[in-house]
Amino acid sequence: MLDRIKTKITNKFRGYYLCPGINEVRTIRSSMRYADSYRQTLKASSGIPGFTLIELLIVIAIIGILSSVVLVSLSSARAKAKDKSAISSAYAIMKAAQSDSFDKANYNTWSTGWDNCNFNGLTGQKKIDAQKACQNIANNISDVSTYDYYVGHWAVDSRYPLLSVMLRLSSGTWYCIGSNGGSYLGTNPNQGNSWGSPGCAGDVTANGS
Repeated sequence: MLDRIKTKITNKFRGYYLCPGINEVRTIRSSMRYADSYRQTLKASSGIPGFTLIELLIVIAIIGILSSVVLVSLSSARAKAKDKSAISSAYAIMKAAQSDSFDKANYNTWSTGWDNCNFNGLTGQKKIDAQKACQNIANNISDVSTYDYYVGHWAVDSRYPLLSVMLRLSSGTWYCIGSNGGSYLGTNPNQGNSWGSPGCAGDVTANGS
């Protein structure tokens, strides 16, 4: 549009004023100033308005809040996934031990005690699988003490489960599963200071089958 204005002005004075006087010169200058002013107006109107400092601070605060919510959600989801994986491994150890001991009813070879994945009583693929499952438990539980997971039996006593797997989950709760069919998920497995919750090593509620 600016080019059309300039061309129109130039053609006008070129066609009618071979030797323009002072009035014509003034008219030309005024027209050029108008064109420049129009150009600046177009440039200003096409620009994007800037944000004020308050607006920027509000946006930054909102982004921070959203980031915190996302991080909390991810942390919770990660903890749940680790707990699920550890419980799955504990169940796998128990089922393998029950299958192996079905005929001879002997779980001694599966007993390793606290925080131990050696399984020295096993051999071959059984030992490899048991160690792998146990190590997965160790990698996914809450490592807060020297007593975080247990595979074994409390005593050679028919009142207790012949084998119990106990672990402290990443969420802080405990999970127990026993050969007597008992299981427990909660924050107080050590009832009466004897780990008497269902499925735990001191459970006497199912007569230790």
